[in-house]
Amino acid sequence: MSRHERIAFPPPPPPDLVDAIGRLRPTLMAIARRYVNCPFLAEDVVQDAALRVLSGDAADEVGTPDAYLARMVRNLAIDRARRRGFETRLFADEEEGAACPAACAACPDKVVEGCEALKAVEAAIAALPEAARTAFTLHRIEGVPQKEIARRLGLSPARVCGLVRQGHEACGAALTRAG
Repeated sequence: MSRHERIAFPPPPPPDLVDAIGRLRPTLMAIARRYVNCPFLAEDVVQDAALRVLSGDAADEVGTPDAYLARMVRNLAIDRARRRGFETRLFADEEEGAACPAACAACPDKVVEGCEALKAVEAAIAALPEAARTAFTLHRIEGVPQKEIARRLGLSPARVCGLVRQGHEACGAALTRAG
């Protein structure tokens, strides 16, 4: 670029849009929050819309600036929510592969606490009598209905309910002791 060439700046945004951004900010935040479910992300969406307006990316002639901004914020918020959903699904597989359910916790202390609690529950289940351990594992881990467990084990449904309750109580006591 030579010294005498001029830099082309974008045209200034329509003043009614600039005024509407300040005036409608709480409304625009509420619109964005409806879609992204987070006040911080909603703030980002509203700021993105404001930047688009101020940088000249907005339409030159806007008949109703309030409706135009509301639609712009709504569309940006929907895009942001879709992107977050995609990223969550994309990275969910990595978290599912963790050895300990608490591995995705942010704090190392929480990871250790979660692993200790898991070990305590596993020990409590292992210490249950055979019938209680089987009924509890089938019902709570494998999702088998209690009536089906009663049929398989040759017990009454009331007895299976009692065995499952016994497993729950043992796990609850183990968690209380763990911490």
